[in-house]
Amino acid sequence: MGLRTPNRCTANAVYFLLAMMTAVLSTALILNAREALGQESESTYPTYISLEESLGLIQNVHLEVVDDVEGGCWTNVETVRQKARLAFEQSDIRVYQEPLASTSLFTPKFLINTVGWRTERGTCVGTMNVRSISRVYTELGKQEEFNVGVNSISFEYQATMTSIDNLNTTILDSTEQATSKFIADIISNSRNKNVSQLLNSFEGIEDAEPLTMKEYKKLIREMDDEG
Repeated sequence: MGLRTPNRCTANAVYFLLAMMTAVLSTALILNAREALGQESESTYPTYISLEESLGLIQNVHLEVVDDVEGGCWTNVETVRQKARLAFEQSDIRVYQEPLASTSLFTPKFLINTVGWRTERGTCVGTMNVRSISRVYTELGKQEEFNVGVNSISFEYQATMTSIDNLNTTILDSTEQATSKFIADIISNSRNKNVSQLLNSFEGIEDAEPLTMKEYKKLIREMDDEG
């Protein structure tokens, strides 16, 4: 007998649980930062970590390569993907290529998106946009009764390219440049005093693995079956 399709209530319940877990983690970032820096949790002045500095928190990435190039102008997509993956793995940053249930400051999506086409004269033109995207929650309202989730872009790299034959070499080189800079920013910001102390306050964070979308759907099915 096949698995039943999870009902909408169950899916919403699990998604809400994931959202709340992320929100709690966001709050814990501030509280742990205060404690790590020897401050009282009731302190009026919390310790803030900037968006750029938050790159130092990254332990994993969800690598996604999007090919929106037409006219045979990009034919080494898999080579580009493996090039980026290797760079991360060599820097001890775990790479997930399957979809994740959610992104976070510890596990952002590293999106490589290239758009291009072949002109009537046969020349290939294209643009590449590389981004690091994390789902972040913030509390709003008089009593902070609203929890709002937004996608935060902590890193961005753009490049334009043209070639008579194809864009393979240019895209590969641009991917290497973007990935190298992103990794360098991660390593550099991980040395930040506040970031370092915050990471140390999360015991075992370097070994924590994110929930994949496959695991998320399995969890929904199990909850639906139990219900």
